[in-house]
Amino acid sequence: MDTLTLDIETIPQQTKLSEIAEEELQKKINRQKESDESPEELKNRVMATSPYFGEIICIGLMKTNDKGQFEKLGLIGEEKEILIKFWNIVKNHYDGLYVSYNGLGFDVPFIVKRSMMHKILPTSKDFTDTRRFQKHPHFDVMNHISDYDRYAAPTLRLACDFLGIPSPKEGDIAAKDVYTAFKAGRIEAIKDYCLRDVEATYKAYDIVRRYTK
Repeated sequence: MDTLTLDIETIPQQTKLSEIAEEELQKKINRQKESDESPEELKNRVMATSPYFGEIICIGLMKTNDKGQFEKLGLIGEEKEILIKFWNIVKNHYDGLYVSYNGLGFDVPFIVKRSMMHKILPTSKDFTDTRRFQKHPHFDVMNHISDYDRYAAPTLRLACDFLGIPSPKEGDIAAKDVYTAFKAGRIEAIKDYCLRDVEATYKAYDIVRRYTK
């Protein structure tokens, strides 16, 4: 079966938020005021991890077929352009499998909601299927390795260490550094970081899938 492994990188939305969005954002920030982060770090994290306050700056993809052949692709640019390119790719992935790490909890809903915001219609209803306890069309590696216990779920870094996979986090960019790298104009470095996560996710999937029914 052909697989499409994916990962996204997000940052705080760069266009001005509406008055309502600003009010709701402040409520979310206030609920986390015990955080050890600085006020700016806290605001940036809350914004970047929500499709209502954040935006996508990269979608990393890896297509793999039954012969073990693969092709990696990093989509970068303006968010609307990224999403249009993404949905054009997805429409040709008919009856294929989508592989991710916490994709059903984060990446997939984020992509769908940002597409809603831009009024970009999905080209695959399979991709928008986010029901739990599934193996197809989505195989969320994190859900299966943790038996759907989010409190017991390892990070991708820990999962790779546990499974004997080279860590994708060995570069000079980590998740917490993405926005700083973006502001420094290092979008190619962000793309490389995203694609390392994608490749590691597929390798983890190739092991974990053998231990599921």
